[in-house]
Amino acid sequence: MAMLKVSIIMNCYNGEQYLKEALESIIKQTYKNWELIFWDNQSTDKSASIFKSYTDSRFKYYYAPIHTSLGEARKKAIKKTTGKWIAFLDVDDIWLPNKLSEQVKIISRYKYDNIGLIYGKTYILEMNGKTKKYFIYQSYDRKLFEGHIFKDLLFKGDFIPFLTVIVNKKAYEEVGGFSSYFKYAPDYYLFILIAEKYIVKAVKKRIAIYRLHSDNYTKKMFDIAFYEEIRILSSFVNDYPAIQKRITMLKFRYFFKKCTPPSLFNIFRLIKNYFFSNKKKISHPYHTSS
Repeated sequence: MAMLKVSIIMNCYNGEQYLKEALESIIKQTYKNWELIFWDNQSTDKSASIFKSYTDSRFKYYYAPIHTSLGEARKKAIKKTTGKWIAFLDVDDIWLPNKLSEQVKIISRYKYDNIGLIYGKTYILEMNGKTKKYFIYQSYDRKLFEGHIFKDLLFKGDFIPFLTVIVNKKAYEEVGGFSSYFKYAPDYYLFILIAEKYIVKAVKKRIAIYRLHSDNYTKKMFDIAFYEEIRILSSFVNDYPAIQKRITMLKFRYFFKKCTPPSLFNIFRLIKNYFFSNKKKISHPYHTSS
């Protein structure tokens, strides 16, 4: 099998703080047949100059004619790709050197037309000022779902770390790509649509580092993300009525958090973390086995 080209999408809006680290992690990939589509969503900081300081011919810069939502920006960037597989890395995250090579091994081993996407494990990097703490979510280590995981995604939620994903471009186009209706959950909806038609494979290793910090969408946009997940699940209720139970549970959790005084909620969270901690602190990922 000839070396397939992987198109990497990096969407950027004022991402100068961590951008260089993300770019370096792409350059350090042991798999070399890739292109990087850098979509500058009208940044006003030094992101463009940082990117353009690299002379690698595989780096391709595009300036957005208008500022758009993240999902829409990704759609526009994907139109510039020439590879048959698409990977995604945000400006504040990091790939480990074997990320692409491990996934290409799986593509080469199977008839890849039947594979819609491949994902893997990730480390978490928690930022507190200049202090860095690495940990893993132990629940993600219990099982990586593979095969026909459509119902798993519906009933268990989005367990696929976006930064670890590589998507079959044919599958992406067949399901219509990222939806413009979702601002912060277009990836989850895309995964569901692909898993409905294709099988999913997983790399049973940690292949990336997700950076958790105060500017993450996951912290700032809690409300929007909740309503978008409800909307996604509700669109499948007619075919899968049992999803209504999950929707009810999500609503209860959401309103419990919203209605509980912060001091009391923090007490509940401390108790839960003490007895049922899902976090396991680790040393630096490069010095930790997968």
